Amino acid sequence: MPLDAVVAALYLDRIGFVETIDSALLLDPDQWQVSPGNLAKAIVLFPFIQYFHQRLPCYDLDNYYSRVDMDLLFTSTVRSEWLTPDALYSMLDSLHAAGPERLFTTLALRAYTAFSIPFDPTIYGEVATFILWGAYEDTDPVRAVLSFACDPSGIPLAATTCYGSEADCIRDPTTIHALAEQNPFIYIADPKIATARNLLGLQEAGLRFAARYPAGLDRKTATRTIRDAYESDAWIPVDMGREEPDTYEVQEFIRVVGDNKTEFRLLIFRSSNLREKFESKIITSREEVLSILAGITAREFAHESDAIQVIEEVRERLRTHRFWAVDLIAGAGGAGWVIRAGDPELNHDLYRTELQKAETIVLITNTLAKELPAKEILRLATEPKTKKDPFTVLKSPIAVDPACLKKPGRVDAFMALLAYTHLIQRLIRTLVRRNLDAMPEPPCLDIGGHSFARPGLMRILQTISYYNIVTRNGKRQFQETSPTDQANLAIWSTLLGIDAGA
Repeated sequence: MPLDAVVAALYLDRIGFVETIDSALLLDPDQWQVSPGNLAKAIVLFPFIQYFHQRLPCYDLDNYYSRVDMDLLFTSTVRSEWLTPDALYSMLDSLHAAGPERLFTTLALRAYTAFSIPFDPTIYGEVATFILWGAYEDTDPVRAVLSFACDPSGIPLAATTCYGSEADCIRDPTTIHALAEQNPFIYIADPKIATARNLLGLQEAGLRFAARYPAGLDRKTATRTIRDAYESDAWIPVDMGREEPDTYEVQEFIRVVGDNKTEFRLLIFRSSNLREKFESKIITSREEVLSILAGITAREFAHESDAIQVIEEVRERLRTHRFWAVDLIAGAGGAGWVIRAGDPELNHDLYRTELQKAETIVLITNTLAKELPAKEILRLATEPKTKKDPFTVLKSPIAVDPACLKKPGRVDAFMALLAYTHLIQRLIRTLVRRNLDAMPEPPCLDIGGHSFARPGLMRILQTISYYNIVTRNGKRQFQETSPTDQANLAIWSTLLGIDAGA
């Protein structure tokens, strides 16, 4: 039995997973000899047991679980032969009817208390894509996308399932609808999915949000607001308290946005760093123009027509340097014809217009200034979140029984359970990193003896995979552990917050 599977089972127990599912789903004695919470737990844990497979075999779970020590993962009332396909599918149907999104948010929020994790009310969007294949028979694959709302450390607080092209426009209002009833969350929408539809949906759901102004949301309003900011010139300095030299100024406006005439707060920030980058591009463009001109003015042409042809070619090249205007004429010189060029002249009107676009950041929010000042909104919208860990024990594709694919509601419920697997992964990473930070110095835990500082999920799980629990004649022990591994096991107990010796 892999240690990470045992850890996952313990974490599910600490947030009351089985009890919560049992209370939400009515027991069907004709289908289930084990409670629905334990049936659901079997699906959540399975990727931790079989994650090394290229195709995760999520079918015939009764057969797979017959090979493991069930008492390490479940109570003594759960037997592997009761994890039948009919029982699992009946549970999935009932879970879909009960509304898995709200159940997920309830349990995910419980993790903060269960593991003493500091609460951060800021949430971000994230997605994970899966391909579901039917086992035994050749069926069309189902492309499913789990859309998450995560806290800054990556712990998912809400999840929903999208299909096919829906993944191109993530239904954030659906994903975080369960969070709208919780306070004091504020959703920081990713620019890629901060569509007009999504932001208006957030507003209708009653969830506070802040985002960069989306292109599809009444763009004329944003353009007019930028213009108003420069005409009023009432910029207020914003001290972000950061070490980088970038400075910000801001102006705030209340604007009616969208067809439903909803009022939002628009914040126009002016960044010195963005201005410097823009001006650097202008300088580089001028140098490139001068280089082009130097190349043609040094040449001599036998015929006037040759010089004129080159001028036309150069004018075409200069289209990419639209800020600069250059007079080019062909005239007699030396033994033939030459091209004479004036100094590049800056198009000041175009420069001012493009500078205003380049150096400003337009943010939109439905919060009040007294609730969330401009400085805090800028910090939330621009501060980098925790880098997404590309590794997951959820491998794609996933093989399932074809009966699972025949009902969309079943697939929704199945994906909702995989979201718990994702939750446990993130909890493992969060807790290991937190407990590492509390140590005087990072321990050397991996097989190469390297320092174990700020590890990603892949490194954590690969290192834990060295530990397998073997059960023989009712007795359990760790398989082939060296003295170093045995010493490190005590450290892992601290990092994971478990009693590995029990």
